[in-house]
Amino acid sequence: MKWFRLVHRHNSLAPASHFFRAAVAMVPPADGSLDDGLVSALTALTECAQGLRSEPLKSEVGRQTRHLLQQIEGTCKAVVTVLVDSLREPNPDAVAFDQIWALRNIGKQCVISRNWICAKQGIEAVAQAMAQHPAHAKLLEEGAWLSYVLHGVSGFVQLLKLSQAMPGNTLGTMAVQYATAKALRELSEQQRERGKEGCMGWSEADVLVLGLLAALRQHSQPNEELLCECFKALNELIHEHPGRGRLFMEQSGGEALLKALSASSPPGPNPTSPKWRQAGIWLMTNLVTGNPNAASTLRSMGALDCLVKCGQVLPGSGFDTMWTLGQVGGPLTILRLLERCQNKEGLSVSLKALSRLTWESLEDFQDQLPEVLKELTKTIRLMDERLSKELQHALQALGGVLKFYSATVPPSLCPDMDAAVELMLKAVRSSDPDVAKAASVCLGHIATPQWRLPLQSALPTMRCLWMAAGESKESCGNLRDLMWAAGCINGLPVLTEAMRERIQCADLQHACLRAIVDIADEADRGSSVPAAPSAVNETVHVVTAAMKLHSSVVNLQSCGCEALAVLLTTYKAEEVQRGQLSRLSPDVPMEALEVVLHALRRFPNQFKVVEKVFMALRRFLEPITRDQECLDAVKRTVKLLGESDAVLQLRKVFQDYPKAQPDLLENACFAFAMLAGIDALLKEATDGTVQIKSAAVQALCDLCRSFAELQPKAVEIRNCAAGLVASEVTRGREGEMGQQVVELQRRYEMLTGLLR
Repeated sequence: MKWFRLVHRHNSLAPASHFFRAAVAMVPPADGSLDDGLVSALTALTECAQGLRSEPLKSEVGRQTRHLLQQIEGTCKAVVTVLVDSLREPNPDAVAFDQIWALRNIGKQCVISRNWICAKQGIEAVAQAMAQHPAHAKLLEEGAWLSYVLHGVSGFVQLLKLSQAMPGNTLGTMAVQYATAKALRELSEQQRERGKEGCMGWSEADVLVLGLLAALRQHSQPNEELLCECFKALNELIHEHPGRGRLFMEQSGGEALLKALSASSPPGPNPTSPKWRQAGIWLMTNLVTGNPNAASTLRSMGALDCLVKCGQVLPGSGFDTMWTLGQVGGPLTILRLLERCQNKEGLSVSLKALSRLTWESLEDFQDQLPEVLKELTKTIRLMDERLSKELQHALQALGGVLKFYSATVPPSLCPDMDAAVELMLKAVRSSDPDVAKAASVCLGHIATPQWRLPLQSALPTMRCLWMAAGESKESCGNLRDLMWAAGCINGLPVLTEAMRERIQCADLQHACLRAIVDIADEADRGSSVPAAPSAVNETVHVVTAAMKLHSSVVNLQSCGCEALAVLLTTYKAEEVQRGQLSRLSPDVPMEALEVVLHALRRFPNQFKVVEKVFMALRRFLEPITRDQECLDAVKRTVKLLGESDAVLQLRKVFQDYPKAQPDLLENACFAFAMLAGIDALLKEATDGTVQIKSAAVQALCDLCRSFAELQPKAVEIRNCAAGLVASEVTRGREGEMGQQVVELQRRYEMLTGLLR
């Protein structure tokens, strides 16, 4: 609105000008005359008061302008007083709405106008008006947000405190609390959508939790709107903040929650609506997350019976109820309820919740797991094979329990576990491919060193599955899971064999490449199958063959580069840890370098290919250890790449991706420095973007860590890098110092520390 746009240049005139703006904003004229006339006139007067040089004209104009502004200030203050005073009187809802709307609009203009409203105890008048008109949704919304305009988040605290002084079990009191809970939840959600912390950063959050709890207790039977918004607001405040959940429980919040959930449907326009109960159930889930004592307390209060009752009266919300049941009572609680399931839907949601729960942390329910293992095994044996989805969920649930035990319980020590694993092996042979895949994935997760040998009996069946797989998108996803599981059980040889057998199937090749990468991640954690040097070399040869044959498949080229990188670095690093690096050649095979560079030439504009190419080149050029053999191998790799067009391709990357993600640019800078020299890198960075400069400095840091011979050139490198930083800092001062420039400075400081 144009009448907001008043320029204030003279400090003594600016405050009163705010009042003028607030008054005009409150009642904008239909024809715009007030806006165009008075605002322009007042603007001209304030500018004159500052711009005039001749006395006594300057003093006289200033005096008259201040007098005018003081009159406006007095009038505006009087209007605010009238609005607040009249708001305390009984008014029709439309009039009360206009009064609150006007006060909010005035309050948004400046702090002085807000102080006027607060001095008249405006928030008390607003709370009173909200309570008098509980059916006017817009009035309630405006009132709650006016409290925020006046006091920030503390305004919500004040509204809740004022409502506690009102009589309980009345619609007016509930309306004030409902509107406050809704507004504070919406504010937090809006802040998070804008990338801020939301309620995570509110200092008033604890007081709000207690205020909402007091609102629940104030009424013997709160209506459904209040329950729903209170539960939602508490969810927003407590989610990912266990400390607030503990505060809620310490103040007997669990008792209030269970009382509300156990009550019959509260009064409201739609008493059968499940929304308030669903919100309450999720609140219970948030309370027990990260707070095991809360689960124990809620169980002792009868939470499990309450949740079962909620599940019976909430059509379509069975999964939410079962999930919370499991969080509170553990997996055995869900299994006990399975015995009461009267239909397929109940069985399905129970097993689905259980299949997720057993893959969560089970430490709090360890005492239940032996019984859970027995019950799940029994349930799966009795299930009809035609219930495919339900059987998959049951197998996944069993897999979670087996994974928990597989690291500590060896074969033949626990008969129940042996029986469960045998059942899983049998499921791999199922005629239903989805059931077989679910069982295979579970076997992959339990393939710890002590269990790999007995699990290898599943490999022939898995081989039949991947040999029969088609070319559809769904089959590709199934293949990836299947090949990962096979690789976890038997390592690289089984993947190499599969790639050789179906070399023409691009989907299977891609699935095996993904499995190689995923299994290498397990190698970083020391939990993969150890790879013999011959197996690594053979796998490298098969991967390069697949990349040559399927050179037009983008996904395969990208994943192939990543697979070669991990094969030639991760597995070598594993040998270093064992003290047996001599068993693997530190050199990078020429065929691997050729296919990686060919992928870059073929797909120079495919980011995912370019990204993986430079990840591979970086790893090929980074010595695994600092012994002379590894350093000599790096020199040989540099020589081979230098004889190709790699440097030209690197320069092209700086041109095509000047503002790419840090990983790509850092890898490219590292490789460029190794192939073209540090001087060439610094020259390239001088003309590059701040992203390239930052990546270059980071690459120099990494080079200093790997190559001690750079220390004699420390002064030269430091001075050149300082020039990169200085140019960006100067440019930043002319505009705005961005986060990227700050990061560049941080990296330079780290580089200077390394070059001492």
